[in-house]
Amino acid sequence: MSLLVGEMKVCKKFEWEMGHRLLNHPGKCSRPHGHSYSAEVVFLASTSENGFAVELGAATVKLAPIFEQLDHAFMVREDDELFSYRQGKPESRGILRVPFEPTTENLAKMLFFKITSLELPVESVRVWETRKIWAEFTKSDSSFAEQRGELATCL
Repeated sequence: MSLLVGEMKVCKKFEWEMGHRLLNHPGKCSRPHGHSYSAEVVFLASTSENGFAVELGAATVKLAPIFEQLDHAFMVREDDELFSYRQGKPESRGILRVPFEPTTENLAKMLFFKITSLELPVESVRVWETRKIWAEFTKSDSSFAEQRGELATCL
């Protein structure tokens, strides 16, 4: 019998290395650079009789391919000409072209929609770009329904 009844928040953290550049940034971020990212995926679910709200092992198996694709990749907006000469070549596998400026804010939003498309009870996704900078997208922010399909399929 579970001692805790009701909804619980459970968090799983993922870490990866990734480069990007921001075309519309007025400063150094317009140049190619990289970060040691991490994401905190928070699930909200009711506890089961065994006391667990989310089976994190099964969730991790579902989520691992997303973060493996990001690890040691370089994310650019799809109209960025920086790597256009490599498009379609075997060495371009690590270049991720996305339909948005690859900011921390947009990355959090994209990951949220990607994870919800896997039918996991995600409450929020917080992406850390550095030890001092993070952006979070929550379920209450998900009124951006028109973006859901586009962002869930970008990777």
